[in-house]
Amino acid sequence: MSYKNDRVLIYDIECATIGKKPDIKTDMMKFFGAYSYITDKYYVVPISDKKFIQKLIDSHKFLVGFNNKDYDDPIIQRHGFSLEYKRIIDLREIFKKRAGSMFASGQILSKALMSYSLDFITRFLKIVDEETAKDTLDYNIFKKNTWTQEEKQKIKHYTERDLEVTRKLYEWVEDYFEGFKDFVPEEEYKNKKHLTDTMAKYGYKADCYFMNWEPVYNTDMDFNNRDDEEKIAGGYVAYPAGEQFSAIEVEDANNK
Repeated sequence: MSYKNDRVLIYDIECATIGKKPDIKTDMMKFFGAYSYITDKYYVVPISDKKFIQKLIDSHKFLVGFNNKDYDDPIIQRHGFSLEYKRIIDLREIFKKRAGSMFASGQILSKALMSYSLDFITRFLKIVDEETAKDTLDYNIFKKNTWTQEEKQKIKHYTERDLEVTRKLYEWVEDYFEGFKDFVPEEEYKNKKHLTDTMAKYGYKADCYFMNWEPVYNTDMDFNNRDDEEKIAGGYVAYPAGEQFSAIEVEDANNK
């Protein structure tokens, strides 16, 4: 699959951790790292160059990261940058939500993945090896406000390696779900709904597209705030026990 000229920005931030562990409320952003599919270039930009960082964000439609929704994005916005109107893709979120229906090396990923870290996932999928895996760095370096040329080079190398690994994982995910494009209108796929929608929602859209129906959604129901007695059970997912089948029939006894 070709990604040339795709309006995707792979991004990652480097922060100074103020407390004993990372905290989106207090961590201070020091560098913004990115890889652009538009320019085919890597960028490691100090936070002092805010105009360039915002321009880089604004020139892309899709922002792709790892654990970015829970960590990077809140910090980026706290430091005054706008992510408005951007389609955010969190690779960690994709694996967390879809691992139960994803296979690699003959295994269901939800059972095979011992950790949902970037390093573990990319090593398990054999996207990286010892030479190309996520690098290490003494994070105390980010507690400084000025750096020597040698320190700047270390930061640049570390951040670019993170971006390279994230980029490889993104391309693996795109290739893995490429077959989804045949089941929905082209515009849905171009907007990367195959990565951002839940599997249930995408499946519903696929059914509607096949039947030439217009998808209908109930926007009045708040599924997150309903009482327990109001909630209903979801569907049961049965994983295939073989490679190829024919004349499959599914019966729902509850709806007879």
